[in-house]
Amino acid sequence: MKLNDKRYKHGYAKRNSVTRLYRIWISMKVRCNNTHSKLYKYYGQRGISICEEWNDFAVFKEWAYSNGYKEDAKRGECTLDRIDVNGNYEPSNCRWVDMKTQCQNRRKWGTDTHNHKLITWDYNGETHTIAEWSEITGIDGKVLRSRKHDGWDMERILTTPPMDYDLTLKKGRCL
Repeated sequence: MKLNDKRYKHGYAKRNSVTRLYRIWISMKVRCNNTHSKLYKYYGQRGISICEEWNDFAVFKEWAYSNGYKEDAKRGECTLDRIDVNGNYEPSNCRWVDMKTQCQNRRKWGTDTHNHKLITWDYNGETHTIAEWSEITGIDGKVLRSRKHDGWDMERILTTPPMDYDLTLKKGRCL
């Protein structure tokens, strides 16, 4: 491909050599701009847009590397997150976080274009997500969910040490 070819812009989209960061940038653009994308209703249709400067991949790349992006991070350890989930993709509203942090930064349940519920549990005057309770108690989140599904009360769920059988999948049901 020649430099003056209209399809050539920055060299990051060459066949079989697309970088992870470039895929993240393209995915962000598709969610916000492509009305045919399955995710458009959660982003572009809600008015979420990309700042003008980030339409240039080189500018986005420079911001990413200067704000904590790591190309060699394991899957789920370095994801693009909007601090204000109703805000735009722009330098002041974005950060690189792990998937756990990103999963806890969601819109509240009940909007007509959102079908993910952030589940929180209350116990002893504290409210936390399952992931947070898992971290606090040292009990795997799958075990906590299974116990809740089995009808355990909150004190028993959070204070009973895990047993080997807690970690086995029950036939016909996901934990």
